[in-house]
Amino acid sequence: MKKELKGVGKMRTKNWLSMLMVLLMAISLVACGSTQKPGTEINDIVQSSSDTESPGVASSGLPITPEKTTISAFIMQMPTGMIDVKTNTFTTEMEEMTNVHLDMVVAPNDGAKEKLNLLLASDDYPEIILGGLFNNAELVKYGTEEKILIPLNDLIDKYAINLKERWSEHPSYKNDMTFLDGNIYGIPAADSGTTGHGAASMKLWMNMDWLEKLGLDMPVTTEDFHSVLKAFKTQDPNGNNKQDEIPLTGAINTWNADPYLFLLNAFDYYDNGTLLKLKDGKVSFCANTDGFVSVKETLT
Repeated sequence: MKKELKGVGKMRTKNWLSMLMVLLMAISLVACGSTQKPGTEINDIVQSSSDTESPGVASSGLPITPEKTTISAFIMQMPTGMIDVKTNTFTTEMEEMTNVHLDMVVAPNDGAKEKLNLLLASDDYPEIILGGLFNNAELVKYGTEEKILIPLNDLIDKYAINLKERWSEHPSYKNDMTFLDGNIYGIPAADSGTTGHGAASMKLWMNMDWLEKLGLDMPVTTEDFHSVLKAFKTQDPNGNNKQDEIPLTGAINTWNADPYLFLLNAFDYYDNGTLLKLKDGKVSFCANTDGFVSVKETLT
């Protein structure tokens, strides 16, 4: 069984295909985590070979196109309380870097699939579709049968340098993306699940600029971590001559951003799903441990 893929809608303007593929690879790989080495610039992520350059599309680097260009895109808005997908930082920074504006058709999370189905039935659909809204049967229907989704094979071969690199590392990925007619109709989030930083969903991000500014090493123990947080709080790493830094932050109302849950496993095993652990053949409640008490005391 093939994995569910993120669909890519049919381009109605053929001259934009090359630019669209470069943009898609930028969105897919920058958003989900590419395989670039530390220190690689964003410009290096979206390169294409000079012998396959198309008119109006940069052969390498950014911006993708010399003049501001608009491409229509369907995307779903996450639940209430999330930042507007049209104006969030990632969207605006990508537009500045690529010189491509996404004219978004935005649907609420709960009704996105229904709205997309109506658009596809109307023959007035956007040029790209983002968000993992197609299952395998629908990719076959809209790709091989109705020809709404275009094959991406040639575009991937010419422009998708990072995706092909991922294929070389994990040959099964290409097979998972390819349908029985030999074509690829969608680009999945290649860095979710078992590779890269996506192998672990619960992570804590460290401000490397602050570490470097204060001459600190990456903490490896809970004591180190406490010392780093204290330095962040008291030694003005942002350089504004005020002790206004927040050394540790997170949120409990979004996906896997609660630092309390992240830190628990440094003290004792904690399963946020079952709240149970198995040790020496005995099942016990995760919160009824000395480690749970210790992390609570550490954070209060």
